[in-house]
Amino acid sequence: MSQTLACPSCGTSNPLPEDLRTGTFTCVSCHQELRTAELADGASRSVDALVGWMNEAVQQPFDPASIATAPKLEDESTAVRPMPCLKCGQTVDVPLDLTAKQVRCEACDRTWPVSAYIDDAERLQLDMARQVAENEALKRLVAEGLDCPSCGAHNDVPDDHRVQLTCTHCGATVRLSDHVEAGAVARRRLKHGVFAMRDELVARQEAAKRRERTIVFVLVGGMVAVGVGMAALSALGGLLGAWFGLG
Repeated sequence: MSQTLACPSCGTSNPLPEDLRTGTFTCVSCHQELRTAELADGASRSVDALVGWMNEAVQQPFDPASIATAPKLEDESTAVRPMPCLKCGQTVDVPLDLTAKQVRCEACDRTWPVSAYIDDAERLQLDMARQVAENEALKRLVAEGLDCPSCGAHNDVPDDHRVQLTCTHCGATVRLSDHVEAGAVARRRLKHGVFAMRDELVARQEAAKRRERTIVFVLVGGMVAVGVGMAALSALGGLLGAWFGLG
């Protein structure tokens, strides 16, 4: 995989769309149509799909059944553990990813449940350790920055939701997942996406409260104004009655 997002037609470096759910975008130089899926890692694209689904979900009454339709976060482990087949003894690569349920021996064509080799509790522990290690690597990248693979210039890596950066020297777009695991970049993007959604909801609730307070203030003010007006009219009527001997 290239370390810069170069257009296959003209070689110009292009930034990915801000929303990775965008199917295609146009090369800034030759206007060739580029497919986001071919340049962005699947983990970060799945994050944008998941955050988009959550944003839509909070706009309507919560339906527990809707969880089944939520996009899946692509953050599987590719690690395996070589172990002897339980039947023939030949080495099989047992997947450590939690979603893997079976493993097949190529030598004897026998299929076994992964749990026959490694229990799920151990796989969960290993996967958590993997994610922690990947997150730490991303933290180091943010702390140390990276050198542009095109010109060698050193660049800071902001601690935000981005999956790419633009070299401050040559303008090349550099994909962060070429320097750390894509899963770490995706998890950071998910965190920022969830926090942004939370902040938007809080702001919306505060705006609604402000509207409620404004409405109450207007109503109360109107009632006070009406009361003052009625009192004034009553006082004026009494004054006129005294002047003209009425009452």
